[in-house]
Amino acid sequence: MICLFLCCLTLVCYAQGESMSSERAEVRHARLSMDQTSQQARSALEAGLPMAQDTLLLQPGTAEVDWFWLRAPTDSLIGPVLRLDTALVESLQAFDAASGAELGATSYLGAGRGSPLRSSFVFDLPATATEGVLIRAEVPVRQVLSWNVLSSRAQLEADRAAGMIAAAAYAAMLASALASLALTLAVRESVFRFFTAFAVLAAVWLAAADGHLYELPGMAALDWRAIPVLGMACAAAILAFAHRLLGLSATALPLARWSDRAAIALLPLGIVLALLPAESASLALSLMAVIFVLACLAPVLLAAWSWSLGSPVAGVLCVLWLVCLLAFGTRGLALMGLLPASHGLALIYQGAAALGVVGLSVALTDRVIVLRRQAEAISEAHAISSADLALEKQRRQFLESLEDVAQNAASDGDLEWRAFRLLLQSVAELVPAQRSAITATGFRGYDFLLSEPPVAKAHYCELMTERASTLKGICRARNTMQVDIELDVEGGQPYRAHYAVLPLAVSKPGWGALLIERELGQLFSDTELNLAAEFADLALKVIEENAKKAELKRTAEVDPLTGLINRKTGEARLEKLIAAAELEGEPLSLLFIDLDRFQPINQRYGVNQGDQCLRRVADVLRPLAGRNDLLYRHGGDEFLLVLPGASLERGVEVAEHARANLASLRFQSEQGPFKLTASIGAAPAMANDTPANLVDRAERASGSAKGAGRNQVKSNAGKGSSQAPEHPLYF
Repeated sequence: MICLFLCCLTLVCYAQGESMSSERAEVRHARLSMDQTSQQARSALEAGLPMAQDTLLLQPGTAEVDWFWLRAPTDSLIGPVLRLDTALVESLQAFDAASGAELGATSYLGAGRGSPLRSSFVFDLPATATEGVLIRAEVPVRQVLSWNVLSSRAQLEADRAAGMIAAAAYAAMLASALASLALTLAVRESVFRFFTAFAVLAAVWLAAADGHLYELPGMAALDWRAIPVLGMACAAAILAFAHRLLGLSATALPLARWSDRAAIALLPLGIVLALLPAESASLALSLMAVIFVLACLAPVLLAAWSWSLGSPVAGVLCVLWLVCLLAFGTRGLALMGLLPASHGLALIYQGAAALGVVGLSVALTDRVIVLRRQAEAISEAHAISSADLALEKQRRQFLESLEDVAQNAASDGDLEWRAFRLLLQSVAELVPAQRSAITATGFRGYDFLLSEPPVAKAHYCELMTERASTLKGICRARNTMQVDIELDVEGGQPYRAHYAVLPLAVSKPGWGALLIERELGQLFSDTELNLAAEFADLALKVIEENAKKAELKRTAEVDPLTGLINRKTGEARLEKLIAAAELEGEPLSLLFIDLDRFQPINQRYGVNQGDQCLRRVADVLRPLAGRNDLLYRHGGDEFLLVLPGASLERGVEVAEHARANLASLRFQSEQGPFKLTASIGAAPAMANDTPANLVDRAERASGSAKGAGRNQVKSNAGKGSSQAPEHPLYF
């Protein structure tokens, strides 16, 4: 809408400006010394030839100035005024050609008659000025000045229209800069920052080139030197902004770097041009205009190149940069004196500059859309990353908890139960559901049914009663399924719910499943099912791994022939039992069971028969060992039974029971039946005792039993022994 308004207003004002042109008048021109008076200038001008033209060519100089004698009919005009379009003029004076009286004086570098944002120099023509007007002009650079004579009312209307379009142009560019500044603060993208600089500098440079900047208080001191500084700064901003808008950093990095280097070089160049002496003003402004035009041409070429590579936005940008090139190039040529600083031309480049800047700001919205999509993609990626991190954290915590469960499992089946309970709790956090359960039949020799919350176990018991065959069939297929299941409720409406059935890797003939329940119609997503299946697999994997570890540990600790604990493990546990007994002040007894004449049995009946005897002996002794007792194979035909909390008398009783049970054993062989007996020694633990001393005393007691005729029980309380402590542990 702003661009349309500017275009319409420009065309109207241009048409109005062209309609104000008066009839061709008589013009005489001469370059005279600076000390000539108006009368002397008239005399010199009378000698020249009259010309019919509406432009005045002004030349710079240090010793001479331009004088013009303008004669135009004013009889038909009410309140005639002489209008000279604004140009870079240091001093402009008007004199009555008849009387030599000064009609007024003005300058480009300051506020003059008329409204703000003036577009012309205006001099009232009195009725006495019948012989025309003398114009004295001093300029720092070559200028082409347009003029005409018109009524004061027409001049006022033209000035107001020109002021409106100038104000609209500046407002449009500064509004675009403010919008870009807001985006700069919001998204912190360099392309918006450089567009803000470009829009502001373009508006200020045009204001300086049109003289509007010098209407502000104190700005006249800057004179013409402000124009090259602002022009070079604006050109630098154009180069820096253009390649960022086209995204050359991603497609043509060398071009982007050269653009930035050229932009940096233009800033000190503008300062150098401003520091040139006044005699070189034409050179400074000409160089500035040429560089400015080239800086505006560069984005056109870059946009055209990007368009040829298939960028759809680059075509629009190419047109917009052409508009900017038209605006700034036209004003630059006018500053060089190659184009007249006419009223209509000013309206064209002001409107075109505003149109180009506003158009580029609109084109930036495409970049905003791209940035928004990038931000959304980054936000989505961040959300996914955060979700992945949270999931990984839950996965790690789940594994750590499983490892803790595995280490602290008290007995067979405890690991599986606690792991399944932990799995249900973790799945409840990952997958929203009403309730869930795990059922496993024949899993590592046990049957499990756990629910979350635990109070829902009765519901799943009923579900297993009515739908066990259906669930078993799904688990046999090893495929996760979602099913709607209806249960008959006694005395009420049937209960319907939606279930996700995730089979567990349970070896046949067993089967198992993780059941997750929701209301009817609330389906589970693939992501939810995959997560639940993953955690279930992790739980089963940890169970299997720790079961294998436990099996390996048992294998390493157990004597393969008898199935009892081997000597190495038994001695380690014996040491702990002795220390615990002494710490708690409890008695402890040890039985040393040595089979009688076992070597001849091996020799006579064979090693296999001897092995069978050892297994039978282990089977007889195993029931005598309580929950806290320790039974292990000490040697070839030697067994140790440790009785924590048992006094020596109780130890002797157990030993007698063991001896009798062993003596009752009967073995069959090819050579005939035979029996087996044992000599057992009992010894109590003493204060500060060691496993070696305790076993030695019990072994010596067993030797005493053998010496007394075998198949007996003897005790060794430690009294009188040089190796044993004095007192048994009776606290």
